[in-house]
Amino acid sequence: MRVSIITACKNSEETIEDTILSIVNQTYPDIEHVIIDGKSTDSTLAIIDKYKANVSFCISEKDKSMYEAMNKGVKMATGNLILILNSDDALLNSDTVECIVELAKTATSPLIAFKIHIVNSDTDENYYKGYDKVDKLWLFKDCICQQALLYRPEVFQKVGYFDEKCKVVGDYDWLLRAILHHDITFTYFDLPIVRFRQQGIFSGDEKIHKIYLQEHEELIKKYFGIYKSKLLKFIFKYLGSLTKIAGIRVILNKFI
Repeated sequence: MRVSIITACKNSEETIEDTILSIVNQTYPDIEHVIIDGKSTDSTLAIIDKYKANVSFCISEKDKSMYEAMNKGVKMATGNLILILNSDDALLNSDTVECIVELAKTATSPLIAFKIHIVNSDTDENYYKGYDKVDKLWLFKDCICQQALLYRPEVFQKVGYFDEKCKVVGDYDWLLRAILHHDITFTYFDLPIVRFRQQGIFSGDEKIHKIYLQEHEELIKKYFGIYKSKLLKFIFKYLGSLTKIAGIRVILNKFI
């Protein structure tokens, strides 16, 4: 069973080597590493070239967005399973791919979710995040990190690819589309697989923060509806404790 790992990058000289080495050092033999570079101007390409014997495909050209780069990688992938690993993230252990392949053999769902290890050097946060309690109501407030998801290629044929018009929330858009519009299910395994380096994408960049808020609001209206989203915002703001009651949560999920 081949595992394709997609890495989209641009000017990632500080972190790309850690990402590549975390793949090179895997014990699992059948890994295809696809790197889509957005025409880096630093030493990123030189670092990638050091490991060219371990990289299956690498292209360097301008992209409209990181989601266009991810789509290129997904379309190039030939594996039975696809993992998207950003250029500032890394696989946790040398046997990570071996473990996820064995677990994937026991699951029939088109998506498989795992736990991730989140590290934020801006705030010194260091914790694990799992996705064992995901439902429609949870998705109104949060998103499964794309690094925690293992995709079977056929799921893209049903759901489509990442929306390349999105600047920041294309992975959230894809997940909402998959679960809310296409009834895609996923299997969750409580195994941490990726170190997710959360450097604070909005820190010091008000423009990106505004884009995120705008795109997020548009997605909420698109997938939950204007009136439902307003009601859910009210409930979370003023009656948040009620959403923790199992019976009420069931009703709200049916309402969504």
